[in-house]
Amino acid sequence: MLVVGLTGDVGAGKSTILRTWHEQGAALIDSDEIVRNLWKTGQLRSAALDRFGDRALNPANGEVDLAFVAAAVFSSTEDYAWVCSLLHPLVLKRIETMLEKLDGWIVVELPLLFEAGRPPWLDLVVYVTAAEEFRIARTRSRGWKTGELGRREKWLLPSKQKAFLADIVIENDGTREDLEIQAKFMGKRMGILSKARGKSGPLCPAERKRILEAIMA
Repeated sequence: MLVVGLTGDVGAGKSTILRTWHEQGAALIDSDEIVRNLWKTGQLRSAALDRFGDRALNPANGEVDLAFVAAAVFSSTEDYAWVCSLLHPLVLKRIETMLEKLDGWIVVELPLLFEAGRPPWLDLVVYVTAAEEFRIARTRSRGWKTGELGRREKWLLPSKQKAFLADIVIENDGTREDLEIQAKFMGKRMGILSKARGKSGPLCPAERKRILEAIMA
């Protein structure tokens, strides 16, 4: 079993890597999907009502209006800190429960991995980065307005710090094809190594070093 945490800058190419690794046989855990499901629970609906009042609900169905919550938390330091303290422990706990039922090569996408704190069940952390001009162009294709990227990243750790904390750094300043080739190279080795380990628990430092050397060789 090999549990790989995937994180990176907005617009750096995480989705391409996830798709490539899934095609190579990795089981995926998407923390964004977990968050969306958590907002449908009574616990988080009540929390949103207490924080924002009826404005937090979609009048059409009574569910939490995620667009409203996103606009609020990316505009206020206090609201951002509130939502992080609310969601991070719940997301990490749910992922831990999911991992108990899985085996093999597992990739967990965690956009705020470093900000939330690296959980002990992650064997390796892969950080994807790219130059800002590339990321702006990619997010513009999603319909993001000028300045939206900076607004969403202003409370995140600096890229240099995240690169230092990661086990593997992927720099995506080339084409999508270049990124796919790099991801396939790593993915093939991760798949082989996960089968060789069996379900033996988290990596010790020495084993992590050995596996990293095998992946990057």
